[in-house]
Amino acid sequence: MATLQELNRHWLDRWQEEAKLFTDFSSKLTAARSLPEATKAYQDLAERHWEMASEDAKRVIEDSEALTRKGVQLLAGTWSRNQGQQSIST
Repeated sequence: MATLQELNRHWLDRWQEEAKLFTDFSSKLTAARSLPEATKAYQDLAERHWEMASEDAKRVIEDSEALTRKGVQLLAGTWSRNQGQQSIST
């Protein structure tokens, strides 16, 4: 259960970080007084967004592996309990 709560917390934090990124971008774009300043705002946004996408992809793989491990542990525990019950009842 803790794993799911940790995952939920991480992704909620991440979505908030992404929302802040776009809010900051909007502020920078609004404050831009020239095309080079606006271009710089777009470049900064794109660079950070790609970094975040790469980090997110790695995290999705790690999260999937962690959930798979937990699932296997749960199934293994259920299987061994069921095997023990079958041995007792036979």
